[in-house]
Amino acid sequence: MDVVGTIGLYESQLTQVDCENVRSARRSRRKGNGRRMEANRPSSSHPVMDTEPIISYGVDIDTCTVGGFGENNDIEFVDVDADVDVDSEPEPDDDSDDDNPVYGSFPHTGDHQDHNSQWTFDEGPQLRYKAGVDAALTFDPLDACGVEKLKLWNERTKELELGQLFETKDHVKRAVKLWSIKENREFKVRESTPTTWYVRCRARTSVPSCNWQLRATLRKSHKMWMIVTLAEKHTCVRVCGNNDHRQLSGDIIAEHIIPHIMNGPVYRIKEIQTSVKKEFHVDISYKKAWYGRRRTIDIVYGDWPTSVAQLPTYVQELQYTNPGTVVVWDHHPLSISSSPIFDYIFWAFAPAIEGFRHLKPVICVDGTFLKGPYRGKILTAVAFDADNHLFPLAFALVDEENNRSWSWFMRLLRIQVCGDIQNICVISDRHHGIINAMRTLPEWREPLAVHRFCLVHVRSNFTQKFKNQRLKELVWAAGSANQPRKYEEYMQQIFTLNAEAYAWLTGGSVRPVQWALCKDGGYRWGHTSTNMAECFNNLMRDTRMLPITACIRFTLNQTVDLFVENLKITKDQVYPLPKKSWKKYLANEENGRAHSVRVYDPVRGVFCITTAHRQSHRGGNAQTVDLTNQTCTCGKWRELRFPCSHVFAACFRSRINPMTLVAPEYTFSAYQSTFAGHFYPLRDTKYWSTADLRLHILDDRLKQKTPGPLRTARIRNEMDRMCPDAPRRCSNCLQPGHTAPNCPYSGYFYQ
Repeated sequence: MDVVGTIGLYESQLTQVDCENVRSARRSRRKGNGRRMEANRPSSSHPVMDTEPIISYGVDIDTCTVGGFGENNDIEFVDVDADVDVDSEPEPDDDSDDDNPVYGSFPHTGDHQDHNSQWTFDEGPQLRYKAGVDAALTFDPLDACGVEKLKLWNERTKELELGQLFETKDHVKRAVKLWSIKENREFKVRESTPTTWYVRCRARTSVPSCNWQLRATLRKSHKMWMIVTLAEKHTCVRVCGNNDHRQLSGDIIAEHIIPHIMNGPVYRIKEIQTSVKKEFHVDISYKKAWYGRRRTIDIVYGDWPTSVAQLPTYVQELQYTNPGTVVVWDHHPLSISSSPIFDYIFWAFAPAIEGFRHLKPVICVDGTFLKGPYRGKILTAVAFDADNHLFPLAFALVDEENNRSWSWFMRLLRIQVCGDIQNICVISDRHHGIINAMRTLPEWREPLAVHRFCLVHVRSNFTQKFKNQRLKELVWAAGSANQPRKYEEYMQQIFTLNAEAYAWLTGGSVRPVQWALCKDGGYRWGHTSTNMAECFNNLMRDTRMLPITACIRFTLNQTVDLFVENLKITKDQVYPLPKKSWKKYLANEENGRAHSVRVYDPVRGVFCITTAHRQSHRGGNAQTVDLTNQTCTCGKWRELRFPCSHVFAACFRSRINPMTLVAPEYTFSAYQSTFAGHFYPLRDTKYWSTADLRLHILDDRLKQKTPGPLRTARIRNEMDRMCPDAPRRCSNCLQPGHTAPNCPYSGYFYQ
């Protein structure tokens, strides 16, 4: 029976089609194995649907209009009844109201119903929901004869509807999880196959029982997942001992915190718990938050096996865009040519290698551990620029700090970075691997280089054996003294307090030339510790939990930022020396004007300088300055290569410009040349060429699994306490005599 008068209907209305014609057409399609028969195609008097492209934006999109049949349809009308048995799915309740018909059903033929009357839906087909009763979809929403809108997931409302479409099964799971979290209910998966996903309420056996359930299936007609069975509301009362939720999985947490992890790899567990509580109103455990963060890091930065496999391609692109960058591999001894195993990697950037030739020949080396699931140590070599700031030189990733790894790193540092530069001073702690490398490698033997110990580590080793606060203070005073006279005074006091301690410092474990500033011959340039290397390790504190490719990218970004910042400073510079050096120059100049000067040899430039008396009864000391040999008995000029206040006083008397006595490494021209190199950004990954090298990593690099999260903090030792003899204090009230668990003021918190 033809339908007339349908051309004037609105697009939001669904045109009535004769029930008998529709049913006959569907039966014909079943007989034709899902193919639409020519005899059953709609006649010209029947309106058909023009379809527009379907684009999913998480909202309902009109996809059908009333009008003529277009030639190019974006939806292929394939009957799903030939492939999916609709009768096998739960049917809706028969007691349906005529005013609110079931989605897709047609009016019943009875005495009260006129077959010839037209009927339309004012706002589209409605679904009948009833708590505790399953609503089922009896036809495919993408069938042109049955629907006007596609029901898509709305991220803002997080509501489920019968007939909703999803691209994949994972999208269905995610939507149902988010809806369940919003409704504060939990479900249990009863069936999960490649084409079906069926869940029921977890409290179905409770009293009263809950009949909520949902079924989604993969429709072969349009290759999308669709909700075909749904009960709208739960009838159970959720009773639980905490405010956690089973469906708030690590993937949901990872999706929520991805923007934070992209800004920086560290997002504190307490901050994650607070953010999840604010967003989902759920209290998650420390473990769930930790694994959610670990999952996010894997998504953003990749996991270790994947990172190692991608590392050769990344390094190849790095060397292509920044020529001169050095990358050296060292494969595992068990490697074969066809399947190399990752063991060590060394890298140094070309602008940093060129910049080191304009710096003081002083290098600090140190190592720090990784925080991720794989064992490893990052070895770092840093230098000092003309303004005494950090300047990263080279890096390496090894398995452990031992003789083999440190010898490999130090050899490459000399060959690839230092080159033919001589009189290099290497400052480090007393690690046996570094000591062995400096003794055995011919590239680092004197006079090519000298090895000096960090005074902070020497004092720490000394304090572990001799626990006395006064001895600790004297060791630091003796090691940092510029004048031999003061050094001898402090060492005499140490001998008086403890002769064994004096023997330990003068050759028992270390030699004075290795730790005392006035005994090393001026190789240190005034630097007593490896604090610069420790500072860079602190910068990498958050990155050390990331895979190797992300670590290299971090070192690249930090070095680039350092060059960019200093290049801006050089453009705005108005002084003849860098900022810190210029302040020091002005301070020495001011102090030199107050000194008394007596000339002893104007030809050779020998002067006797008497310092001014101060209110603290200090001063009045006599120092001898020799301008020809560039020495001063205070020791600072020889050690720092920078004129002290006594030299300024002598220059004023002899009318010599003190700027000419400043070492070239401190000048502004050296500062500019240090950061004159250029970095270039890496191209988009689409333009990268795949490297021929294929690496993988052995499982023995995995850390031993222990209960609880992995330790990511350094074990605190004596260097972290101001006084080793001081009693331990409560971390809550800062008072001695008890610890935080037994603190009588546990309800109060002190800063």
